[in-house]
Amino acid sequence: MEALRLFQIYYSQLNIKIFLVGIEIWNKENKVPISYNSSIALRDFMRWSSTELLPRKHYDYAQLISGVSFSEYSLGETYLAKMCTGDMSGGVVKDTKLGSRKVANYVTHEIGHNLGMPHDDKHSHCPAGQGTCLMSRYSRLWEIPMFSDSSKNHLNRFLTDKNKDISCLLDQPDNWIVSPKSSY
Repeated sequence: MEALRLFQIYYSQLNIKIFLVGIEIWNKENKVPISYNSSIALRDFMRWSSTELLPRKHYDYAQLISGVSFSEYSLGETYLAKMCTGDMSGGVVKDTKLGSRKVANYVTHEIGHNLGMPHDDKHSHCPAGQGTCLMSRYSRLWEIPMFSDSSKNHLNRFLTDKNKDISCLLDQPDNWIVSPKSSY
């Protein structure tokens, strides 16, 4: 729950509220094979979540936190700018066992991609210093959890794109486990 509290705080910078509407713990067996290739793990998880999870529980974004170490130094993966698409509105991250803050940073980063924010580049202005914001490509630098001005601009473009259906973000769930107000 500490990780949830943290990414709610991080997203409050963008006036985005995060509600936890469900949690599943797979302690006996995985419901889907978890590949060491993060792209395959994401594809398989999204297939499972759109066919098995979504019919049981309405959600805007599904997140798999796995103990599997993805190859190629990947800590996670999602689809860029696919929030509210159902079968692509989710992500996978590796639980590095480095604590709630790291997991919160990884999840926040992947949700950011799903909300249309690419990695920061050398032209992105980060108030905390170059390369240190949450959408930086290098996770070791996310010591100050902030979004760059570039990330905020990408988010604004995503939210105002007439070709995107973002209606899933405009509703508030009827039932939730943790709401933004109850987590601070």
